[in-house]
Amino acid sequence: AIRYWRTYTSDLYRAHRTAKIVLGLEDIHGNTKDDGEQQQTTSDEGGNDITDNINNNIDLIVDPRLRELAKGPREGYLKTLSFEEAMSRRLQAAIQDNRYQLDQKIKVPKLESISDAWGRATDWVGSLVQDA
Repeated sequence: AIRYWRTYTSDLYRAHRTAKIVLGLEDIHGNTKDDGEQQQTTSDEGGNDITDNINNNIDLIVDPRLRELAKGPREGYLKTLSFEEAMSRRLQAAIQDNRYQLDQKIKVPKLESISDAWGRATDWVGSLVQDA
């Protein structure tokens, strides 16, 4: 069994929740599991049962530098949409949701370049090296 003492996730809800499920800290329904040790029985290659203690006291470190690449106005839409098509859909959605006034601007998610994302990732890796 793989033992973790520290794990990392982005601050986005989906990633944070997935990390908790993978680590056994929550079930798929969002129920928090016991903080103590649990026993898990698995089988080795020969079919013999192996009982392993799983420690749920794992550090889950949340870091926004681990976010996925921000796609700007295309965020949440098909990759095939052009910038203009995505902006048009955002405007239409804002009008339908009564969130748009003629004198207001539409809120557009941040557009991030590959080099910006790479900078975040290398900064994060650098902090891991310092912690080690």
